[in-house]
Amino acid sequence: MKQSLALPAVLAAILAAYAPSGEAQSRTVRFGTGTHLMVSTVDGVGLGLTGRVSMPLNDDLSLAIGSGFTGFLFGGTEDAEWLLTPQVSLIVTLPGIMKAPYFAFGAGGYLPLGDPGRDRAGPTINFAAGYVRALSQSSLYYEVNPMLILEDNRIDIALPVRIGVIF
Repeated sequence: MKQSLALPAVLAAILAAYAPSGEAQSRTVRFGTGTHLMVSTVDGVGLGLTGRVSMPLNDDLSLAIGSGFTGFLFGGTEDAEWLLTPQVSLIVTLPGIMKAPYFAFGAGGYLPLGDPGRDRAGPTINFAAGYVRALSQSSLYYEVNPMLILEDNRIDIALPVRIGVIF
């Protein structure tokens, strides 16, 4: 899995180094945090927290690194499953002043924590569609971030729906 994540990370670093600076966005790092509801063909329905660090590369393109932490708790705490979903993404923001749609594409991982007997971890391919709305000194975002989970002998799907704040 480490090899499958290396190529997107190297490509993102090259883009960050050579992308022209935009006038509308300074090259300041932005932090986002939020919550999500995830539906997964592997684990069912879970609730979690998500965090993201992003840097604008130009007016329309940002590089983002983030992760989600999900608990599948609806079967009770004794049968709870825990999941970590790191991602590296390129985000394309469409034109807008106070609000704007955006799309993202990237790669990551589906990393269950806990029960070593359940081997269902794998790399992911991530797509996202969202909307960002400017507030006074921060922004509100909401997005749908489907991911394909590439396991040894099959492909599964996870669908987090997120809402949060960008600082």
